[in-house]
Amino acid sequence: MPDSNPTPFEPGQPLHVRLYGRPDCHLCSDAAQLLKTLHGDYDFWVENINIDDDPAIAEKLHEHIPVVTFNGANRVSVPVTDEKLRRAFKKATRIEETDHAGAAA
Repeated sequence: MPDSNPTPFEPGQPLHVRLYGRPDCHLCSDAAQLLKTLHGDYDFWVENINIDDDPAIAEKLHEHIPVVTFNGANRVSVPVTDEKLRRAFKKATRIEETDHAGAAA
């Protein structure tokens, strides 16, 4: 679930990845394992959120876990796949070039 105030990507800073799930969820474990395999390709740290610790989050996500967010945005949800995670990482780390496009003119 994306945050209401996502943190913008800062080049050189690791992404804050949140994995929303439950301890007994095999799909959540699979998503965690996929994230581990991507550590060599992307700079990020993972915050594991047990949805059962927050009734509001548990009510919103209930059986729709795992959910992965990147700096509070770019949500990836079931099914979490390598392809979807890579696409989200690329989107989360894309630096807007529109500010620089007019600078050379």
